[in-house]
Amino acid sequence: MTGAIAKVVCAAGTIVLCLVSACQPREPRAIYLVPNGYVGWICVHYGVPDAPPLTKEGRFSVLSFDADGVVRTSDHGKPGTGYEDQFFYVAGTERKAIPSTDIGGGGTFGRPSDPQYRYVFFMWIGADRARFRPAIADSAPDKGPSCGPA
Repeated sequence: MTGAIAKVVCAAGTIVLCLVSACQPREPRAIYLVPNGYVGWICVHYGVPDAPPLTKEGRFSVLSFDADGVVRTSDHGKPGTGYEDQFFYVAGTERKAIPSTDIGGGGTFGRPSDPQYRYVFFMWIGADRARFRPAIADSAPDKGPSCGPA
């Protein structure tokens, strides 16, 4: 009987641990401010010498895109997954959350062996998701998609 109780306690502990870790808030990373109506690739070039650092809003880095869809910063960013990002369309001072259905495939490309670890983060923004797949397929593996509006 003791062995059965130990298994139940172990299983219950594992379930509780999984539930607690799943409910933990993710570390804030970035707020993306995209021009209202923008459709295309947004790209952030990190680790660019002489580029300005990003501003902060609380614990988030703020990335304000203009019509070209590109931001360059001397910051090194936080590559990878598991962070909290927020995406907004911006018109003047008004922000409107970008629906998750309008945020397409993306990722990073660069060379981790680079001593300054410069890399580019890219993400598709806009409802016309059929247009983002060919851009990835047509790009060089170490270059990513062409940045800017579609």
